[in-house]
Amino acid sequence: MRINIIAKTLIIKGILLFPLYGEAWTVPDRIVELPLSAQSVSQVTAPNAIFKKQEPAVEIQAAKPISSLTPNADGPFFEKRKATLNQDEQGGVDYRRALEHISNGETTSAKRLLMSTLNEMPRHHASRIALGTLYIKENLLDGAEDLLAEGLRLDEDNADFLRLMAAVHNKRDEPDKALALLVKVKDSRTHDKNYMAFLGHVYQQTGRYALARQQYFRLLQMEPKNSLWLLGVSIALDAEGQKTAALDGYHRLTAEGNIDPGILKYVQDRINVLKG
Repeated sequence: MRINIIAKTLIIKGILLFPLYGEAWTVPDRIVELPLSAQSVSQVTAPNAIFKKQEPAVEIQAAKPISSLTPNADGPFFEKRKATLNQDEQGGVDYRRALEHISNGETTSAKRLLMSTLNEMPRHHASRIALGTLYIKENLLDGAEDLLAEGLRLDEDNADFLRLMAAVHNKRDEPDKALALLVKVKDSRTHDKNYMAFLGHVYQQTGRYALARQQYFRLLQMEPKNSLWLLGVSIALDAEGQKTAALDGYHRLTAEGNIDPGILKYVQDRINVLKG
């Protein structure tokens, strides 16, 4: 009676925001002074007037480029200068670019950026989570396992690494190994809906129906109209032999009429079996 009701893809939340490039502005104390232009001052009078001789015009010299000036106390001028990104900033840039590639379906480019970041900064956990999720989604389970094993060596209590490694084992139909990892997640993360649903699924897969029912019931209290959580509770009750309660849950699901046709057929079949 095992039925997979949990989506096995995980959603990455939260973007490190870093500037795409760095630029620093400095203000050396220097004023740029250009030579004054000369004016011709000849005086014109009536016809047959006498023209007064003037001094030769002052030659205008080209101004020096700003880059050649040196600071003094006369005044400011602005000089634009590019600053080099440090390793953490560059890692943030590459991570954000990778997320953009993922959103555009360009997973090959995203994986290249994430791997480059991790080669330089193995502790950039957000990149490891994003890359591990891509590997699992593409069924590259060996690569995901190696990547996450390294992450757990660096941070053995990381909840995201534990959940992703559990997802690898779940895809390999190794629910006991998945469960061993999920129960290590700290209490502060056990109220996350994705974690609760995944744990409920693994409890069902390992025959721990009372514990599965407990997880799905907690989810149903949070979202009373979620048909997947009601299905999880009903399946667990059914497996425990609580026929009346299971039938009640199954009937509620058919009455709602907004569940997947495949699941609806399963539910109707179970109703027929339990009614005898």
